[in-house]
Amino acid sequence: MAAGMPTRILLSQGDVAGAIRWAEASGVSSSDIDLSYPREREYLTLARVRIARGRADPAGPSLPAALHLLARLLENAEAQGRMGHALERLILQALALHIKGERERRLPRSNAPSRSRNHKATRAFLLMKGCPCKPYCDRLRRVA
Repeated sequence: MAAGMPTRILLSQGDVAGAIRWAEASGVSSSDIDLSYPREREYLTLARVRIARGRADPAGPSLPAALHLLARLLENAEAQGRMGHALERLILQALALHIKGERERRLPRSNAPSRSRNHKATRAFLLMKGCPCKPYCDRLRRVA
């Protein structure tokens, strides 16, 4: 099973406490210098745990830590031409900003929406009604 996948299942079941336990024992940190590709799933899971934790305390340190980590992961994905991965990071950033209440803040400019191999499916997701990320995604759509 992929690294971090059991924790993503915990998060989908609402077990934030279990996900936090994984994050504390995982050996990955938002402040790690080398966000190597082999451990990328773990870092993304850590960002998801931080976002889930930030739901309970939007003004606390979890959301800024998640946003910082996601920005670094986005930079790596774009530099390596992994646009589908870059899109995932942008969507998670939009979710974190929504929870934080920063609905007017812009996401970083990215070529990912237009360069993703499966951009039709991506556009469908970004336009989905009821998506809390829709205001951010609408802005992304304009550059796609």
